[in-house]
Amino acid sequence: MRSHSVHWAVLLLALAACPAPVSNVITPPGAENCTNGIDDNGDGKIDCLDPKCIETSSCVFGEICDNARDDNNNRQIDCADPQCEGQACGFNCLCVGGAKQIFDGSKDSGVAPRDAGRPVDSGTPMVDAGTPVVDAGTPVVDSGTPVVDAGTDPCAGCNAGCTCTGGVRHEANCGDLADNDGDLAFDCADSDCATAMCGPGCTCAAGVKKETLCNDGIDNDGSGGIDCADSDCAAQSCGPGCSCAAGVKKETLCNDGVDNDGSGGIDCADSDCAAQSCGTGCQCVGSAKKELLCADAADNDGDGSADCADSDCVGAGTEVCNDGLDNTCDRAVDCADPKCSGQCANLNDGLPCIGDGQCAGGKCLSEAATGLPNGFCSNATSCTLGSNLGCHGGFCRANGASNICRAPCTGTGTGSTGRCRTGYACFDPDGSSGTANSYCLPHCTADVECAGSGAGYGCNSFSKRCEAKDKSRKGYGAACTSETECEGGFCLAGPNFPGNYCSGPCRNDLMNCGVGGMCDKLASPTDNVSVCLKRCDDFSQCTRASEHYGCFYFTPPQVYSACQCLPSGNPVYVYMGTPYPLYCCSGSVTGSTCN
Repeated sequence: MRSHSVHWAVLLLALAACPAPVSNVITPPGAENCTNGIDDNGDGKIDCLDPKCIETSSCVFGEICDNARDDNNNRQIDCADPQCEGQACGFNCLCVGGAKQIFDGSKDSGVAPRDAGRPVDSGTPMVDAGTPVVDAGTPVVDSGTPVVDAGTDPCAGCNAGCTCTGGVRHEANCGDLADNDGDLAFDCADSDCATAMCGPGCTCAAGVKKETLCNDGIDNDGSGGIDCADSDCAAQSCGPGCSCAAGVKKETLCNDGVDNDGSGGIDCADSDCAAQSCGTGCQCVGSAKKELLCADAADNDGDGSADCADSDCVGAGTEVCNDGLDNTCDRAVDCADPKCSGQCANLNDGLPCIGDGQCAGGKCLSEAATGLPNGFCSNATSCTLGSNLGCHGGFCRANGASNICRAPCTGTGTGSTGRCRTGYACFDPDGSSGTANSYCLPHCTADVECAGSGAGYGCNSFSKRCEAKDKSRKGYGAACTSETECEGGFCLAGPNFPGNYCSGPCRNDLMNCGVGGMCDKLASPTDNVSVCLKRCDDFSQCTRASEHYGCFYFTPPQVYSACQCLPSGNPVYVYMGTPYPLYCCSGSVTGSTCN
């Protein structure tokens, strides 16, 4: 009696083709009913998988004689199987005596590979590892019985979305909803997809899809939640300056001028930014930016005002009464601030003050009385010129009937030593850096340098004193007889200013004249104080032509021309070949030179 084993593929096809088993055959103990789909003898093998069924008519399958496969699982292939004896084994080929017989009478040598070059199984026994297979829908596991590889390619059918490595199929497309490697698991549920991409903005994690792109408006993992509405996006970025929190987008960058979370509020105007930083020295307060650093010379909140010029800084901090700074931004410096009351006495010349009793010299030149920014300690009795007797750390300078003590300075008065305090500039009376006689003059540059405030009060841009910002006096270049006629407080006189000339101070480093003025900046100044002249673009703007004033530019490095006359020794002004001695300050010439 011949013994037959059944090949898996053939068996599965046969079982799938069989009708549902209906049997009332009584099976004796130890026997197997080979058609009822039940393991009747309890040996773990069902129907045709049980060796007892191999000889039954329902489990016998024929051998195909020219495919290099063991079709009936009897471990005999093609012509080597007695079933093929006398059968065709291909073109001009018959199976004769267990081997292929070509019509010319020669036989196959029997050395592998046989069959016209087709590879055949070597006959090495292979044991199934126990991988589940499906038999008519019922999972069964091969018992481990050695079988001969029929030559089936394990990678056959591994197409799109599948890769085969070492004879094992692997899922390669983890987002197509298909079981590409045939292991009954697809996409992220397949262990091959662990940590793999499951599509744009989607990554497999713990066997499920996870959203990773939280700002594209797409439900990337198909969970029903888009971007921050997906729990996977919690605490994740939803774009520059945006983070997902509690299922919604939240603004996290509050100083870039962008509505990062798309809520309609930009930076501090977004409620997410409340109490958050809006940059260095800036905090969001009440939907607006607020300056926090009030002594770094920076406009930290971008409102156009820096430090004490920003209303956010008013009253902030603690006043230090001896550092020359307005620490609390209330426009009062050191001892000129009432908060320092009781801490100030015997102050040296030039320091801020609000009362005579604070000054060692017994005199406070207050801002209210003199316009000196935040007051200025000086001497109550006239000091002695040259010896500085009666001064307390200052220089004695002539000042009408009573000599006055002024604070000393060096160079431009802006360096690390010998500098003037805020609201003052260093002046060298003789223009020589070799003599130590420079002192500080009042020279405010902004309203915040003045202790006083109110409508129309602040730093007068013409006089550089803290007073009414417009005293309705004469502007630059007007004729004058005294300084009180001029808005800038200077009435320039002498041979170079016929009829006198209204002016005012300016700083060489800032060239900060009032409206209509040009700072007559010196080419190599030994101090930081110069004077303002009337700016002009042509001769018609100099209305005092009869007093010898024209529009000239002759002192580098000025940018604009100014209304002035030509001093003695200058060449006569010539226009289109015609000399104009009128513009010599004296009105007369000798040859081609002004007298």
